[in-house]
Amino acid sequence: MDVLLNVATAARLFHASDGTGFADLIIDGHRETWPLRGKRFQAWLRQQYYERTWDAPSPAALNAALNVFEAQAQFDGPQREVSVRLAEHDGLIYLDLTDEFWRCVEIGANGWRIAEDPRSGSAAAPACSRFRSRRGADQLSCSRRF
Repeated sequence: MDVLLNVATAARLFHASDGTGFADLIIDGHRETWPLRGKRFQAWLRQQYYERTWDAPSPAALNAALNVFEAQAQFDGPQREVSVRLAEHDGLIYLDLTDEFWRCVEIGANGWRIAEDPRSGSAAAPACSRFRSRRGADQLSCSRRF
């Protein structure tokens, strides 16, 4: 289980208002946010474990690690709003384009723009990348990285 716990240090853990735990990760250069009990996060954990050990984690070790991650997300992580495809943050509206470039549209009182680089450091970048959804498969967060 120690390998799994060390792997997850790459994730920023947080929880939604209902207590559901989420992990925020950088995947292929863009930010993705997955529910801790979702298939994608668990597959990512198994992949990371396999790449380090050339073995698969036991179901018991995986479940124990997920329990720790959920506790960390709920008790140590911040609470964030969770949205799918459309979100509001700091008076701006973000619409996920669900395209292969991981872009979103930022809409405000002064107009709109397409945010193309979630790592650009602009105010819009962290928010739009957090409600990323692969055709609505997962619920994802819309809030800033602090």
